[in-house]
Amino acid sequence: MLKKFHVITKSIILLDEVQAIPIEYYELVNYAIQKLTEIYDCKIILMTATKPLIFSKTTELLENYQDYFSRVNRTTLFSNLDKTTVEEFCDLFGRNRNREPEKSYLIVCNTIAQSLKIYNILSDYGKKDEYKYLSTNLLPVHRKEILKELENLKSGKKMILISTQVVEAGVDLDFDEVIRDIGPLDSIIQCAGRCNRKWDRENGNVIVVNMVDEKGRSYASKVYGSVIINITRELLVKRTKVPENEFEQLIQEYYSSILSGKVSMQKSSNLKEALKMLDFDQERGVGSFSLIEENQNYINLYVEYDDYAASLFDEFKKAKNIEDLNERRNNLKEIRREMLNYTISVPEKVARRYQQAFPGNNDFFIISKDDVERYYDRKTGLKRDEDFEMFCF
Repeated sequence: MLKKFHVITKSIILLDEVQAIPIEYYELVNYAIQKLTEIYDCKIILMTATKPLIFSKTTELLENYQDYFSRVNRTTLFSNLDKTTVEEFCDLFGRNRNREPEKSYLIVCNTIAQSLKIYNILSDYGKKDEYKYLSTNLLPVHRKEILKELENLKSGKKMILISTQVVEAGVDLDFDEVIRDIGPLDSIIQCAGRCNRKWDRENGNVIVVNMVDEKGRSYASKVYGSVIINITRELLVKRTKVPENEFEQLIQEYYSSILSGKVSMQKSSNLKEALKMLDFDQERGVGSFSLIEENQNYINLYVEYDDYAASLFDEFKKAKNIEDLNERRNNLKEIRREMLNYTISVPEKVARRYQQAFPGNNDFFIISKDDVERYYDRKTGLKRDEDFEMFCF
């Protein structure tokens, strides 16, 4: 790969949704990007709604951008951070919805188990058609169908979507009201972008709540840890009502608080030194780095949901036996791309409940077509029991 590295010279590099970079790597990314501009004469363009303070030297391309922010007034952010159980939340939501049945709603959860519990209670286990569900517990092919259905809703038809963080970026959805379980502030602002998105009504409410499990532990802390959540909570407690034209100021306070030393940058510091010393050690040097951390205990599970999915797996098995190396590689690459539409990632202990796709292979499991009805639900995805907790990836 180093042989190809020189071609990046004088490139224009677009960084879209840059806020998705883990905070502990801000210092490292700032250092690496600066070197690309200094040594390789690259130009970097950032595109993001939340403008994280990753880079020490930036130029705002939009003149008088504060004036634009001051005139945007699509949504208002409210927060009620008293602890509430899923059952209490569902009861309150049901009563509020009865008072305003004409509204569409998006409820964003932090874990799949939490989202399923809310969906099952509110929709009476899928019996109410106006409730839709979306998370990585569904096959990608079914997630695409749900998104297409929601994007093409006829005027006047109101839906309630219970989802996880998969709606935070890259989807064009528009709801009258958004309810977000507390999370990182930039994630909350991303969710706000799904409320009154078309700006065709006067104002939409974005409500932040604090849901806890039966042990009183917040679902947010399970995913993001306590430090980031506490920073978000401290900011929102001070301002229980924030109009959209103040979002930019709020998010800058959030990032400033993070970079004040509350989040350790030791990982960045160690990797910066490894870069300077050309230390490619797999345990302590650059060789240990992955911006997107692999989920070591997660394994691919293929679901033969329909005839097409079953035929893809048959083609995959035949392609593995092609003798010519290049032909085999090309065939497998094309088939794998299609198979991803029927593949979800699950914890290893869960994957072992199903059959191995190939005997002796512990990295690839399958639900055969005959077992789909037993293990998979079209509306909510993979069926699970109480000890099956899974986060969103």
